[in-house]
Amino acid sequence: MKKVPEIDRIIASIVDYQRLAKQLDKKIKKVIKQLTDELYAFDSNASKVKSEAEYLNLVKDLVISINKINEKANYGLIETMEREDIYTYIESVSTRLGFSFDYDITEEYREW
Repeated sequence: MKKVPEIDRIIASIVDYQRLAKQLDKKIKKVIKQLTDELYAFDSNASKVKSEAEYLNLVKDLVISINKINEKANYGLIETMEREDIYTYIESVSTRLGFSFDYDITEEYREW
């Protein structure tokens, strides 16, 4: 699997926060692994999209998955900084694919 520095930074930030909050237990580690897998799958799948609509569906699926993952962590996995980092990452993927949006493409589905 190709390393994606933006994803690795997001995950490192989450791990650091959970460690500081003394919440980095087995359950949280499992949830963080799920988030990592989802972000990497998104990155891989994004490179295969053929249209803006297809990309927006991929983003929707990612955001809904992250909602479910965050719920498993009692909504404490993603704080403000991580939320912004995840959105910035999604936006950078959009740009890489040549898509530009003048609105937050995650907001409609995001619970984090």
